Amino acid sequence: MKLAVFMTHNMSLSAWARGGILQREMAIYRRLAGDLDQISFVSYGSRSDSELLGEEPNMKVLTNWIKVPPRVYSHLAPLIHARDLRSADVFKTNQFDGALTALRAKRIFRKPLIVRGGYIWSVEVEHLMGESSQLAAQTRRTESRVLHAADRVVVTDQHKVELIKRKHNIDPSKIVVIPNYVDTELFSPADPTGTADDGRTITYVGRLEPQKMPAILLEAARDLDVNLIFIGGGAERAELEHRAASARANVEFRGTMPSHEIAKQLNRSTLFVMPTKWEGQPKALLESMSAGVPVISSEVTGVVDLIDDGVNG
Repeated sequence: MKLAVFMTHNMSLSAWARGGILQREMAIYRRLAGDLDQISFVSYGSRSDSELLGEEPNMKVLTNWIKVPPRVYSHLAPLIHARDLRSADVFKTNQFDGALTALRAKRIFRKPLIVRGGYIWSVEVEHLMGESSQLAAQTRRTESRVLHAADRVVVTDQHKVELIKRKHNIDPSKIVVIPNYVDTELFSPADPTGTADDGRTITYVGRLEPQKMPAILLEAARDLDVNLIFIGGGAERAELEHRAASARANVEFRGTMPSHEIAKQLNRSTLFVMPTKWEGQPKALLESMSAGVPVISSEVTGVVDLIDDGVNG
């Protein structure tokens, strides 16, 4: 069997690498590759994506080698990669955003389509732009079109099942819940004989953006005698660094890091804290729990299904 994976709009293996999540995102496909004849990734990246893939068996990247703008490529990709897509048995999306390209391919090549969403695309846009915005309305229409046309819809928790049933009146029999995966071999509790936790290290992993509210964490810790580690990049980094200069806490900004380095940092941490406004199903939180680090998060959708307050977080 051959699987074709359609990446999120304007996303590529190179972008995954820049964000420090290439290893994390590829882990599940490396596991699947042994059971499939081929996995092809429809990427918005250039030929350099193939170099990032390396000599992975049974894997191939279909790139934007004609170098057209992402919006144009999203329309042309099924035709550009017709030979590979025609030979595939199943199409799958990485998220709802970008699934229109997969839907076009489904209609051209008459293949079954799995639409997968770790978050609900329309909800993200509504949070950012407002429910009454033109972009939110357009996103809801596109999302509904894709979900109705899909042969299977995969979401990460039951809340999302109820949400898309309510928003789009989707047949519940074609919706499947598959939670986000964690590499439990990589993200495992620290060896007691290894690097010791100093009892005062708080770690944050995520984008430094308003949605994630890293500034709230900095303000909470600024007068404490702790080490506060921010892992990730984003628009708020410069402002956070400016604020951190006057804090009593020892604050470090590590930028983006590969998964194996994040795992090491978690093993040196006393707490993992995620003060977020909303989430899909946060992998960073799951990875911290898998590593045995006590976790603290705001009580929001996407988190409340994971944390039993006072028991595991």
